[in-house]
Amino acid sequence: MRFDNDYWHALDKQTAERIDVSPRYIGRSTSPMADQVEGLKTRIFQGATHVELGFWGTGKGSKQQGSTTPEMYGKEQREALRQMAKINDLTLSVHSAPNIGAVSGMTEQGFSDEAQERSLNEIKRTVDFAADVTGGGPVVVHLQREFPKPIFEREGFEAYKEEGEKAPIYLVNEDTGQMSPLRRDQKISVVDEDETKKHGELRFKERKFEDFVNEFDQFPDAKKEEYNNSPGKYFYQTFMEKEIKTMEGESEKFFHQAQKAQKSRENFEKMIDGYDRHIKESGDKEAAKRIYADSIVGQLSDSGVLPKDLKYRDPEAYKQIMENPKSFFAENIKEAKREEKYWKESAEGYGMRAESIKKDMSHLKPLEEVGVNRTSQGIARAAMYAYEKEKKMGLDKPLFIAPENIFPEMGYGAHPEELKEVVLKSRREMVNKLLQEKKSMSREQAEKIAKEHIKATFDIGHAYTWKKFFDEKKAGKNFNTWLKDQVNELNEKEIIGHVHLSDNFGYYDEELPVGEGTAPVKEFVKQMREEGYKDKMVVESPEDLALYPAWKTLSSPIYRINGATSTWTEIQGSYFGRTASPTYIVGEGVRPSEDWTFWSGIPLE
Repeated sequence: MRFDNDYWHALDKQTAERIDVSPRYIGRSTSPMADQVEGLKTRIFQGATHVELGFWGTGKGSKQQGSTTPEMYGKEQREALRQMAKINDLTLSVHSAPNIGAVSGMTEQGFSDEAQERSLNEIKRTVDFAADVTGGGPVVVHLQREFPKPIFEREGFEAYKEEGEKAPIYLVNEDTGQMSPLRRDQKISVVDEDETKKHGELRFKERKFEDFVNEFDQFPDAKKEEYNNSPGKYFYQTFMEKEIKTMEGESEKFFHQAQKAQKSRENFEKMIDGYDRHIKESGDKEAAKRIYADSIVGQLSDSGVLPKDLKYRDPEAYKQIMENPKSFFAENIKEAKREEKYWKESAEGYGMRAESIKKDMSHLKPLEEVGVNRTSQGIARAAMYAYEKEKKMGLDKPLFIAPENIFPEMGYGAHPEELKEVVLKSRREMVNKLLQEKKSMSREQAEKIAKEHIKATFDIGHAYTWKKFFDEKKAGKNFNTWLKDQVNELNEKEIIGHVHLSDNFGYYDEELPVGEGTAPVKEFVKQMREEGYKDKMVVESPEDLALYPAWKTLSSPIYRINGATSTWTEIQGSYFGRTASPTYIVGEGVRPSEDWTFWSGIPLE
């Protein structure tokens, strides 16, 4: 066979210096809803030298429904995956299920320790699988719905017109995790002091969130700290003070009613004592009873307990009292006790509600402050587990937790700056945990371990979906320039430890093959290489043959034999009658048929 003079491959030094990416540098993910053993075989046949295994299910899974979990793969299957990778000289990484829930434990009601523990358990079972199969490397974890955050709070972005005036403000009770949203366009009525003085009666005015922000900006630092440096808390607390005043007013009113009922009960109890004493001391008991009863009726009529002239208005009632005043007193005592109990409990209920609101507000903090801490603590705990697992099994390389940026609509963690914040804070959390548990470890050692075991997964396709919200005029630059700057910042802080590649048109993560959309994937890969990234990159796409467009777009080298095949596109489609004979057929679950045979009749494999 004669070779053309432009036959080359990744090991040819002169050529390698002229190209962008070696095929060994670009890996491929499996379908998370399919069997991972079969998926790995398919990727090997396609020529991948790095494969990312993934899962779709949580809890108890179901292969029939595509809800796969790490625990569906027993010891033999895990060993098979490991051996296939070893024999075929490829590396593996693992992606946890995308719907494990927020690492922070965020739910619709707020933060939940139980929900956070469920998420961490899903990560742990993935770490166990990765330790058995990969020998180290990334365990990818989506940062999704960690907590809500309006798009406009990221500089240069806006989800819709006037989002800044309408988006919710979120506060959270750091003790209970309960979230308190309040819309920015909600108006609060407050007392207008000037108008009240002028008219001699209460007058009110409406205030918007913007008014509170302007007022908050004028506060001294000490007063700002009272509100956790959050104008949102100042706004919310002013809003809730109205309810507190209402509750306290109702409590005071009902307490006064309880005191009146108590006094009435005590008076009737005194009447009974006086009646008994008067009857005992009197010589004529019947006359004394009538005189005393008549006197009591008069007193009660004067106090409003009984109607005036009861003797003439309601002779029957008057007669009953005269015949048995003691029974009348006892019945009134009973009624007074019921009223006293009712008003007292009402007063206590409103008072407790007011105190509860006050206590809650003392524990309120900006959602982001609490949320970032919870996410960072969760990632650090997962990384500690991975570190211990790695040591126990004697793995060749660090087994690290790789939180991944998702979409803008998914809340905190999607923006590159937030991804950086999570990684840096998680590392600090892990350092503290290491120093607490490993008394002999130095801070320098702890920082090195934390840095090795918490690195971000950066998905260029996910990051590109920010484009639809980007305002180039406000930002003063085009989106691709902004994105490049963000990646540069992440690399300078040594944040990125793993990379996902896919393409789209800037609206949604359709996971197109690389080069089929408008995302600056090639520019991103070039930048990553220039800025020192040396690890594998994983192509994510539902397209079964997405690896070849990636190689093509990234100018990966290809063998050329007598000019027969010059591009990866021709390799990909050659078995459909193009320029060369096919070398293999690929696809999830694809099996060659008798229609595809060599001239000798041997079937293609």
